Order: sequence, then C-alpha cells, then structure tokens
Amino acid sequence: ELGTGWVPFGIGLDDMRTMLDNTPRPDGFEVVLSSGPLDPQGDPAGVRSRLERLEATGATLIGASIKARTSQHYLEQLAALAELGGLA
Repeated sequence: ELGTGWVPFGIGLDDMRTMLDNTPRPDGFEVVLSSGPLDPQGDPAGVRSRLERLEATGATLIGASIKARTSQHYLEQLAALAELGGLA
C-alpha cells in the first residue's frame, strides 16, 4: 500500500520532532531516518547515542550507514551494530 511511511531528508532532528509531534499519523505509519556514518566498533557509545537520538526524534526504522575499510570489516561492524541494537 502506498503512503504508509516517510523518509525525510534535509530537516534537522529538532524540527522533525516538532513536525511529528504536531502531525497525526495513522497506525503503522513508518518514519525512516538515516543514521549517517556509524562506527560501532570504534565508537560504540557514539553509535548508541545516535540511535537513541533518532528513536527519540520519532524514527520507527533507521537506515544505517556503516563505516568500513574492507568487506570483512563491514561484516564485523554489522555484527557490532546488531549487538549494540540488541539484535544479536
């Protein structure tokens, strides 16, 4: 079904929170926010803080971008991200 989500860009998180607070949304409506580059192994506290901030803003889904030097490093970063997010 069309129109069941929103993937905003170019809007600051504070402005987005205000918009979401003042806009009724139907049940099941998804708000997808991008994380920006994450380094779960190198900065787990920073990643956790960023994810919590996105969730507090109203994200129901987060599009994660992972910093990695190699494909193996990418897999390790994904595993670290999953652990930080309670998915592992």
